[in-house]
Amino acid sequence: MEFLKRQAFLLICGVVAVLAIVLGALKLNSMAHVKRDMQEALKVAAKFKGYKGSKAAPPVNRQAIEMERERVATTERHFQDILHRSLELTRYEPLVPKIFPAPTTDQRYEFAEAYVKAMARLLDPLHGGSPPSESDIALQRQIVIEMQKNQLPEGPAPQAAPPPTMRTGGKGGPPAHQGPSGGPTAPPPPTGEGA
Repeated sequence: MEFLKRQAFLLICGVVAVLAIVLGALKLNSMAHVKRDMQEALKVAAKFKGYKGSKAAPPVNRQAIEMERERVATTERHFQDILHRSLELTRYEPLVPKIFPAPTTDQRYEFAEAYVKAMARLLDPLHGGSPPSESDIALQRQIVIEMQKNQLPEGPAPQAAPPPTMRTGGKGGPPAHQGPSGGPTAPPPPTGEGA
């Protein structure tokens, strides 16, 4: 008994080691399919290596190749559509033909005239004009006063609409109720019986 107490640690380690060896051997025998699976994988790898150096056609996935060709064709078609559309939207014609890269003196003068005309065309949609003069403002006030006098006096007076405007300066201009500085002026005072 004294011997077992002194050598207990070594005995326990020995028993554990023997059990581990027995269990390991049993487990390896139950894993026979692992060896079979690894041999099949080695056969497949050897088959692919055989294609590498041979003249035989490698395995082909025709469906994947056709899908990729179709994707490339679709991408190319979309690229061409975008290219044509962008050219339509951003087409630029010079003001003077054949002015680039080195214009002559005459072309430079033509360009200056064409530039002034092009800038004027840019302003046309804005219907710009000069501000109304004092006489335009007085005339507009008179028109508003006459319109107010001609309203029917029966019943409460309807809400007055904003006064009509008179434009000046050719194709139009600011409304006549704006002052010479472009700022608004006070509306004319109402006159007549309703005041």
